[in-house]
Amino acid sequence: MKNTPSGRKSLLTLLFVFISGLVFCQPYVYVSPKPESRLINPRQAIALRTGLPIDKSSLDECQLRVVGSHSGFIEGKKRLASDGLTLIFESSEPYQKGECVQVSIGNGLKQHDGTAVAPFAFRFYVSPKDKVFVPETAIEDDFAERGKTMRAALPTAHLSGLKSISSTIPLPGDFPPLYITANNDPAPGNYFLFSSTQNANVSYYMMILDQSGTPVFYRKNANRGNDLKLQRNGYMTYFDFVTTKWTEMDSAYDFRRYYLAGNGYTADAHELVVNENSDYWLMIYDAQPVDMSQVVEGGNPNAIVIGLVVQHCDAAGDVLFQWRSWDHFDILDCDTTWVNLTAPYIDYVHGNAITLDEFNNPVISSRKYHEITKINGQTGDIIWRWGGSQNMFTMVNDDRWFSAQHSIRYQGNQVYTLFDNGFRLEPEYSRGLKYRIDEVTMTATRIQTFENDPPVFSWAMGHMQVLPNENVVLGWATNPDDFVLTEYHADGTKAFEIISADSSLVSYRAFKFSWENSIFEPETDSLNFGTVDIETGNQVEAIDIHNKSNEPLFITDAYFNDPAFSLVDELPISIPAGTILPVQIAFNPSENSAYVDTVYFARKSSTEMVAISVRLFGEGILTGISDHKATHEAVVFPNPILSGQYCTVKVSQGEQIQQIKLSDLAGRQVSSFKPTTPRQTECSILVSLSGYYVLHIESSKGVIMKPLLVY
Repeated sequence: MKNTPSGRKSLLTLLFVFISGLVFCQPYVYVSPKPESRLINPRQAIALRTGLPIDKSSLDECQLRVVGSHSGFIEGKKRLASDGLTLIFESSEPYQKGECVQVSIGNGLKQHDGTAVAPFAFRFYVSPKDKVFVPETAIEDDFAERGKTMRAALPTAHLSGLKSISSTIPLPGDFPPLYITANNDPAPGNYFLFSSTQNANVSYYMMILDQSGTPVFYRKNANRGNDLKLQRNGYMTYFDFVTTKWTEMDSAYDFRRYYLAGNGYTADAHELVVNENSDYWLMIYDAQPVDMSQVVEGGNPNAIVIGLVVQHCDAAGDVLFQWRSWDHFDILDCDTTWVNLTAPYIDYVHGNAITLDEFNNPVISSRKYHEITKINGQTGDIIWRWGGSQNMFTMVNDDRWFSAQHSIRYQGNQVYTLFDNGFRLEPEYSRGLKYRIDEVTMTATRIQTFENDPPVFSWAMGHMQVLPNENVVLGWATNPDDFVLTEYHADGTKAFEIISADSSLVSYRAFKFSWENSIFEPETDSLNFGTVDIETGNQVEAIDIHNKSNEPLFITDAYFNDPAFSLVDELPISIPAGTILPVQIAFNPSENSAYVDTVYFARKSSTEMVAISVRLFGEGILTGISDHKATHEAVVFPNPILSGQYCTVKVSQGEQIQQIKLSDLAGRQVSSFKPTTPRQTECSILVSLSGYYVLHIESSKGVIMKPLLVY
């Protein structure tokens, strides 16, 4: 039947769900494949779950029979999954294409409490094709071409006066040209990026940048990849577009394992969520042949339609839960002003994110539905739909809504965040959004917005992450203004920002995590040289560096910003496996001033670098020049100091403290103090911050600067 005002049959109604009465009442809360479902993968395992633990010893007595309309009796093995709840049957051979498979479970199966599980029967239909080729452009659709047009029409970002991330550590010539446009007290942690580009002179790199934007890890990749991030199990993962596998690395950046889709599918690049015990969730783009002439007027009878499959697998890769858009979504509910349903290739869902609520229910983002969908993680039933044509919520404090969104994330207490691309809205611009969901009143209240001024429009991809201190990181992905990431304070002011000089550079997502490598580390994160006479100079101190690996470590490079600090030891420095070696640093001040720097020790090759850093403090003084200069001095104690303690500042005899200012390493004043009585030579101040700072002590004879380290 055509899609006409007099009668409409959707793809869901016509092809995929013909629920009929079964011989037995269903005793299972979860059945996969869904009874009467179609377009099933020939390698699909059968999975059943009652909701209670299964008695493993009853599997041998369980009468499970699988018969194909072409294959006849289908042999296979049944077993209990690692969760103790899910019965899995895997056929010895793939099902025949296009056949109907009848499944019956007779007597014998028992639950752990001894209760017998009632018999049950169902059937499903196998896809008429095993593998369907889909060109990448069918999924990228108009974004790639639109992106090229928009970028070509705009000039390269103005870089004059901006700090390059290569200003401290020289980077390879084909490294992405990234620049820092804001640095205003960002949260602790490291930025994670995986860059891709259309520029022939720039290569693919995964990278980790420290709080200042300096790389502490990079690796050149021959293949395009994306989504480098730290998972809940403590390991990093990323997707490789050539191998089409999610790859896991440890903190030494070594390969650990792959995360694969089950049931004969290939994983998609949009999302991988790994839990603490290494069970995982991922997405699959499932291309299937569909006669769209039976769905819409002018539809292609040989169309390839791309559905969405969501899987939850245990650490061994067994599929514990599977949800398919074929079984639950109506294709006509997508944005049909955007999705051409008469095209030869139709990407109608375009799932791009998974998050889990506190009950392990998956919440997914479907870009071309403009929808966030909450799914029952036990049954697969839809709990609610938010946004798009099937929206179930009243939006509060947001007349604009969201569109073509990415990166749905559950923050707890019914708070959700997402990256709103704003595609096809008027005007088009992107933002990070925080909402509170009320599942009783069915309201979605916008409680916070993060956006650029002037607005940035990211037409595809993007990410929003809330940090432990409530700062927010936005990964801008594809946009004409070359923004890579922005970190915002909770009040919406910018804490940190990176842009690119390569107008085609994209990082699918940008993250910030607390991170340390397991190869080598300094035994202390700072080194204070104290006060050093400018005339004599050459104060030498040592940093103990621990090689935590099982192999010899060769430090190939050491980098400083300030020439007052230098390496005494000759490079390369060799540290045997599992040992600690003192590395000597010299301090030669040239001015009567406080010195603050960071030294980076690196293990570097032509394609990879791993680095650690140590903060350096020192103070130069002039002695023996004149009585005036010799007595123009100040003492700060204790230093370092614990946050919340009092710090005492004392100046030379005959001077009076007028004011003390405390500034961060970027020169921004964070606090100031004035003596309570005139002509004071000593003053105690309460320090409630933490980090590295500089004291500006204004006395009757001038200004003295002193470094201050606060833990």
